[in-house]
Amino acid sequence: MAGDRRYHARADRRARAARRPRSGAAQAGARELPARGARRGSRRGVGRRRGAGPGARLPRRGRRPGLAPRQRAAVSRAPRIYVSAGEPSGDAHAAAVVTALRRRLPAAAFEAFGGPSLEAAGATVLDRMERMSVVGFVEALWKLPAHFRLLARVREAFRTKRYDLAILVDYPGYHLRAAAAAHAAGVPVLYYIAPQLWAWAPGRVRRLAAVSRLAVILPFEETFFRDHGVPATFVGHPLRDRPPPPARAEARRALGLDPERPVLGLFPGSRAQEVRRLWPAFRGAAERVLAERPVVQVVVAGTSRARYPHPGAIRIHWGDPRPVFAAADAGLCKSGTTTLEAALADVPMAIAYRLNPVSFAIAIRVLRVPHVGLVNHPAGAGGDNPAAARSGGRRGAAAAPGSRPGARPAWPTGGRRSRGGARGGARRVTVGLAAGVMRLLAATWRYRVRGWEHVAAARATGRPIVYVLWHSRILPLLYHRRGEGMALLISRHRDGGYLTELSERWGYRVVRGSSRRGGEVGLLGLVRALERGAEVALTPDGPHGPAERVKPGALAAAQHANALVVAAGARASERGAWWIRSWDRFCIPKPFAAVEVVYGAPLSVGAGKDGLRQGVAAAERALRAVTYGEEGRGKRDG
Repeated sequence: MAGDRRYHARADRRARAARRPRSGAAQAGARELPARGARRGSRRGVGRRRGAGPGARLPRRGRRPGLAPRQRAAVSRAPRIYVSAGEPSGDAHAAAVVTALRRRLPAAAFEAFGGPSLEAAGATVLDRMERMSVVGFVEALWKLPAHFRLLARVREAFRTKRYDLAILVDYPGYHLRAAAAAHAAGVPVLYYIAPQLWAWAPGRVRRLAAVSRLAVILPFEETFFRDHGVPATFVGHPLRDRPPPPARAEARRALGLDPERPVLGLFPGSRAQEVRRLWPAFRGAAERVLAERPVVQVVVAGTSRARYPHPGAIRIHWGDPRPVFAAADAGLCKSGTTTLEAALADVPMAIAYRLNPVSFAIAIRVLRVPHVGLVNHPAGAGGDNPAAARSGGRRGAAAAPGSRPGARPAWPTGGRRSRGGARGGARRVTVGLAAGVMRLLAATWRYRVRGWEHVAAARATGRPIVYVLWHSRILPLLYHRRGEGMALLISRHRDGGYLTELSERWGYRVVRGSSRRGGEVGLLGLVRALERGAEVALTPDGPHGPAERVKPGALAAAQHANALVVAAGARASERGAWWIRSWDRFCIPKPFAAVEVVYGAPLSVGAGKDGLRQGVAAAERALRAVTYGEEGRGKRDG
C-alpha cells in the first residue's frame, strides 16, 4: 500500500508539471522527442564539415562524446595508481616501473602492496609483503587466510578509492584474483611479468580476461598469450636494465678472493623459504666439491632475509649478487630468474630445486615443458639433453645434469643476451602507461583546422609531401594525424626513444636519425619513404635545437625527392597548455583545451646550395606564420 501511495504521488507531480504553462523561450527551446523506435541523430556530426580534413571529425565545442565520467575525472586531476608486488624480486621490478613512471608523471600518487624497494621509490606502502611470499602448492595453504584478508582489503579499496590504474607484478596466485577484483570495480589492469601459464596451466589463460594489458618479459610469451586472446606486449626482461657486472678480477678482489683460483658460486635464491629448503643441499654439494678439489673457492650470494647455518669454508656475500656472478667460473643455481642472471653473466651452471614432497608430486604432473631451467626456453633449447626431473628420495628435487657424464660438452655462448630483448623493460612499460594517459588526455582536445585546402592542393599535384613542424608542437600534431601511416623522422637520441614508441602506438612509421646521429641513414630512409609515395613529417629544429631554427639537413630529403614542403603548426593559449621548461618550451595542451591546427601553402626547394638556402628561409617564415600568426614570433600563442 505504501508503494502504491508513493507511485500515485509521483504521477500527480508529473501531471501538474505537464499542465504548468511554459514561457515563450521555454517553448521555443523545447525539442520534439523522436518517435519510439526512430533512429536518433549522432552528436558526433555536430560542427562537422565534409572535406575539412582530419580535424573536422572532432567536435568544436564541449566534451568529446564517448568519454566516461571516470575518464573525465582522471584527466582533470593527478593520476592515482595502485601497485602490487608480493615478493622481493617483484618489489624491485615494480619499483623500477614506479621510478620510470614518476619521471613522466611527477604528480602521480602511488599506493602499494610491497616492500622496501617500492617504499624507496616513493610509493605509499599500505600492506607489507615480507610475510606473504611463498612457493609451492602445499606451502601456499598456510598463507591462505592472510591472503584472503589482504584481498578483502584490496577489493574494498578498489571500490571506494578512485584508482586510475592497477599495476600487478608477477605473483600469480594472488594477483589473478586481485585483477578480477580491479576489473569488477572498473579499474584498468596492467599485469607486468606474466604468470608462466605456458609451463604448467595453459587452460587457465582465461583467468587473464580481467587484464587490460599484459607486459611479458620473454619473447615467446607474446605469441603464446596473443594466440589465446590476451592483449600482450613483449617489453624485454628487466634484468637487461641492470648495469653490466664488474670485470672478473675486480669482482674477485672486491670479494676478497684469490684471482688465480677457480670460484664456484652458490645462488639459492632471495626468499627465506627457498633458502631454508635449498641451503642444506647446496652446502652439501659445495662440501663435496671442496673435498675433491680443495683449490676451489666457494661463495654464496646471500640475502639478509635468510639464514645460512654452518657455512664452514663457504664465504657469504651479502647484498647485490652481481659481483658473485662476475667472479664465478661456474654456478649452482635455483631454477627461475637466477638462471637468466647467470646466463647474462656467462656463468655455466647446474640447476636444482627442492620442494615439499606433495608439492613436487603435483608439480611434476602439471608441468608442460621439457626444461626445468628458465634459461633454456628463450635460448630455444631443443629436446637434446633436457633437464631431467627426478625425485630425491622423500624430499623431492629437480636437478639438471652438471659436469658428470651426460652433460653438455660445451656451454652455448651465442646470442643469450639478445634473446632477453632490448634494454629498458621498465621504461617501455612506462611508455605504454604514459601513452595510455596521453591518449586519454588528447581525446579531450577540441581541434579546429585551418589551411587544409593547402594540403589538398599539394596532394593534387601528385608530388611527395614533407610536413615540417616545430619540435615544441609535435604532440598535438601527432595526435591530430594519428592512424594515417605517415613516416616520421625521430632522433636516435635516448629521448627520441620515448617519442618513437608513442608514435608507433599512434600508427606512424618511424625512421630513426638526425643531423648528429644516423643522419645519412635517416635521410636515406626518408627518401625511400617519399619514393614509395608516403607522406613524411619531421621537426627541422630537433632533437636539441636551437629552438625554432630550420637546419639545412632537414630539407635535404625534400630537395632530393623533389617533394613539396608544407608547414604545420599547432596553437594553444598560454593558459590552455602546460609549457614544459625544456630547450624548446614543449607544449602539452590541458584537458578540454582548444587546439588550432594550421597548414601553410606548399613550398618547393630549389636545386643546389642556393635553392636549399632559400628553401630553409622560406620554411622558417612559413613555420612562424602557422605557429604564431602573420605577425610571426612577436608573441606567444593566444
